[in-house]
Amino acid sequence: MHFGGLGSVIVVNDTCAILMLVRICPDMFQDVRFGCVMLLEAYIEYTRSVRFKKQYSWRGKYRRSLKSLPKSDLDGHGYDEVLKCVRAAAEDIVDPVTGKKYADELSPTDLKMVAASYSLGADLCSGDAALSRYAAYDWERQVISPLALVNRWLSQHLLTWDDDKHRILEDWVRSERPQPRIDIVEFERLTGRQYPR
Repeated sequence: MHFGGLGSVIVVNDTCAILMLVRICPDMFQDVRFGCVMLLEAYIEYTRSVRFKKQYSWRGKYRRSLKSLPKSDLDGHGYDEVLKCVRAAAEDIVDPVTGKKYADELSPTDLKMVAASYSLGADLCSGDAALSRYAAYDWERQVISPLALVNRWLSQHLLTWDDDKHRILEDWVRSERPQPRIDIVEFERLTGRQYPR
């Protein structure tokens, strides 16, 4: 699925990633050039989570920037059937890294994210290692990190990197999962700036 012929759709449901990405690019869910969609579950978590309300008091400022993908957009792509298969497979398939079944590692929302991306033929943006392994290996979805998504926007000239965006990234890096080294190197090449440590 493509938005306006400008690239593949990215399902962004990792709320921790959204917390950074929507500050860097408030139009990411509104402007089709960015190709980003989110499921209703992520929208609800972002807007209603008590943890986010306490930890990220500024997040209400970006609520209008969020737009969830209507369920009707998924229905036409066999989403419900795919979701049943994704759930059933997670009950049977063991994560080769942890030795646990994916159903024990992934949340119901994670499984919906995989099903939505498969149904839409979309990529995923997540920093969750188990989700990335399940989606990439078992469902042949490309999974990119939040920083790789920023790099994509930079390389497509959809973003101009400045001091304000760099401060947002510095703030995010302090509390979130480390990003892949390859994406850090690409970020530094694209921006000419050192990635925050």
